[in-house]
Amino acid sequence: MAVTGEEYELHGLVLAAGGSQRLGQPKQLLQVDDETLLHRACRQALVVCDEVTVVVGAAAAEIGQAISDLPLGRLINPDWQSGMASSIRAGITALPVTADGVLILPCDQPELTATDLQRLAASWRVQSDRIVAAAYDGIQGVPVIWPRDRFADLLGLSGDHGARELLKADAAQVVSVDMPAAALDVDTPASARAQGLL
Repeated sequence: MAVTGEEYELHGLVLAAGGSQRLGQPKQLLQVDDETLLHRACRQALVVCDEVTVVVGAAAAEIGQAISDLPLGRLINPDWQSGMASSIRAGITALPVTADGVLILPCDQPELTATDLQRLAASWRVQSDRIVAAAYDGIQGVPVIWPRDRFADLLGLSGDHGARELLKADAAQVVSVDMPAAALDVDTPASARAQGLL
């Protein structure tokens, strides 16, 4: 649990339910610096969040074992095959009423650091009614912090779309935090090899 010293309660939602079809193996379990991508993402989220929940689906038991040493909540998304939106909806629905905001974080951004997440959280804490998103390659994307009064927007997501379309639609109202490291993700064998993960 993060010690924030702030009045706002920030919860983390780490998305780890996907089947990694394009990669051909669970990307959650790829190793970077002797740590799985999922463990790394969860550990970093714990630095800035009061509580962290991991949404799992495909290979749930194996993936859960990889993070068994961390103080996390785990949520199984039985509809994980329908796409990322179902994991976001499941996670938002499970948040406690005390959550003022939620950090949505995928587990496949190996260059991301806890310092990046701290900068995102610091920006949100001074404007907690706003969406605060990472900015890279000319877009706003994940990781992103969503305030409670906008949770309903996330509950309306469907299919394999995350929150990016919502961010685009409301771009002028979204606070951007420059985060070049967030541009790198792992989806294919080529992208994993390029980052030394295969």
